[in-house]
Amino acid sequence: MSVTVILEAAIKPGKKDALVALLDSLLPETRAYQGLTHITIHTDAKGENILFYEEWESAANYEDYLQWRTETGVMDKLGAHFSAPPAIRYFNPENI
Repeated sequence: MSVTVILEAAIKPGKKDALVALLDSLLPETRAYQGLTHITIHTDAKGENILFYEEWESAANYEDYLQWRTETGVMDKLGAHFSAPPAIRYFNPENI
């Protein structure tokens, strides 16, 4: 079943531009990852918070992706730009 994943994090002061540049370099691999159907990245007007809006074919696809990004050190690189660990939430579609 498809799943929407929302990742939200607070950005350390002065780190927004570096974070966006890092994400720009990482997103081609992310977009090619098996099971990802859509991703957009959003920041608030003050550049203090970031939101990843992702659509995956299944939660298992996302969990595989997250494990890969953790094992390769990418999550640590991203975490260096966050002031706290990110919140990750999963949403399932409703047939209404």
